[in-house]
Amino acid sequence: MVPQKRYKPHTSSDRRRYVDEVNLEPSINFYMQKPDEAGIPLKDAMHGRFARLVARDEPMFQERGPSISVRINVSLASHSFAMSMYWS
Repeated sequence: MVPQKRYKPHTSSDRRRYVDEVNLEPSINFYMQKPDEAGIPLKDAMHGRFARLVARDEPMFQERGPSISVRINVSLASHSFAMSMYWS
């Protein structure tokens, strides 16, 4: 979990649009194989190295809005990086 400030809408229309009417969906988690790992190294993701990515050819954003938000969780203890994607 990445600590962050609680979002406070500036206007009532922002509250309706981004809080009351939003339909949240689960995160997309990335898994690697050989060796099996959760997450993808940031260096690999930035350089387009996806050969070890499980289900790398599966469509991800079908019937989604035009924007996504990427949250990067970094774990220095295990020397790995995880990336989660959310869409709107």
